Amino acid sequence: MGFAVRPDLLFDRAGWLRFLRSAALISVQLVVIVGAVGIVIGVLNLTGVGLRFAALLSSLAEDQLILSLILMAVACLLLGMGMPTVPAYLIIVLVMGPSLQKLGVPIVHTHMFVLYFGVLSAITPPVALAAFAAAPIAGARPMATALEASRLALPGFVIPFAFIYKPALLLGTGFHWSQSLQAILFVLLAVILISRACYPRRGKAHMVPVGLGLAVALIFFGPVVSWIAAACAVALMIVDRLELTARKQIS
Repeated sequence: MGFAVRPDLLFDRAGWLRFLRSAALISVQLVVIVGAVGIVIGVLNLTGVGLRFAALLSSLAEDQLILSLILMAVACLLLGMGMPTVPAYLIIVLVMGPSLQKLGVPIVHTHMFVLYFGVLSAITPPVALAAFAAAPIAGARPMATALEASRLALPGFVIPFAFIYKPALLLGTGFHWSQSLQAILFVLLAVILISRACYPRRGKAHMVPVGLGLAVALIFFGPVVSWIAAACAVALMIVDRLELTARKQIS
């Protein structure tokens, strides 16, 4: 397609040389990064530390739901950094899944929680394979790319918890459509608030704790508190929008 738009590039010898040079440099960087990650994967697979680590975290959580979820999320991220998604997912589900089911968490929600965090491990430092692979292509620093990717994806780290505390969010799991719509509304507002907190407007940094607090209330509390938080979140966004419009008119 590019050659159809710019056929002269076919005969640009200097351009071809630059292309080959940049492709070689990017390939060398990717080989080094993937090779280093492969060492970590090999160590985990040969020593069985993934299974032992998951069993240890399962014994620490016991009967506390929020602690079990946090430890499971940590296990998913750590094992996902050094193992492919599928083996890490299976280890966590088989070892820690039964403890969550004893606490009343449906099996579908448990699997979605683990799978979501297993995928997010690809952009979580220090072994953010997806970010490290993208950094040479973009000409950016690998660790800075991984940190920025984690910042961009921060709302995604909260959604798995919403699967557990707002179970109607997962469609087709036996909940009434009105409960599903309510859960979708609460989680949508929470994602917007967290995104705004990650990248606040200039002069609005003091509103970050307010937005994060409302997001927590929307996801982790019952319907009454969540509806109050939803009303506050909508009012906050309306006031912020009116203030921004008034500032534009003045300028």
